[in-house]
Amino acid sequence: IGYVADLDVIFPRWRILAKSFQIPSDFHLSGESEAQWDDSVEVNCNVTKNLTLGLLARHYKADDHHSEYVLPFGTWSPIPKLTLYARPDHEGNYRLQGDYSFTSARLSVMFEDPTWSMNLSYPFKERYSLSLSSVFTDNDDDTRYSATLNYSGDWITGTRFRAGVIVNDDKLGYLIGAARYILPGVRANIEYQ
Repeated sequence: IGYVADLDVIFPRWRILAKSFQIPSDFHLSGESEAQWDDSVEVNCNVTKNLTLGLLARHYKADDHHSEYVLPFGTWSPIPKLTLYARPDHEGNYRLQGDYSFTSARLSVMFEDPTWSMNLSYPFKERYSLSLSSVFTDNDDDTRYSATLNYSGDWITGTRFRAGVIVNDDKLGYLIGAARYILPGVRANIEYQ
């Protein structure tokens, strides 16, 4: 059995977020996954209205590798509608991301060596949105495209559904997922690809 636990404490200018998860090696139906443990604590401060800086401490372990670090991260909005992020991943490599909002759509571009991705999200109607995504790597066989239709229910139950198609290595697949709060602060997620 796997687990995910989060603790989020928010003050006027400060935020403390602690996360812990474990995924055993037999968690996935295929049985081909590796066991993973990830424990992290981050502390960040809103320096100004447009700048947030923080420190992230992480202990990560998988079957074939292990990492421990304390590294800085940040978020900056140099102009309205544009937000830039720099944050370390589970191995300590930095992920750079930029989000730009225009009209009602949102474009996200992310780079994490050697992978970069783009996502365009467009909300329509009251609770629906369409997302078009692509992921590129140095290896052309790992290029992936997806289109998903998302539904967000009321904020009390946190009900969400998503369905879409994926094209990866010239193969067509699908994904379907759902999420809902089962207790206050406890959300259940399920996704099949």
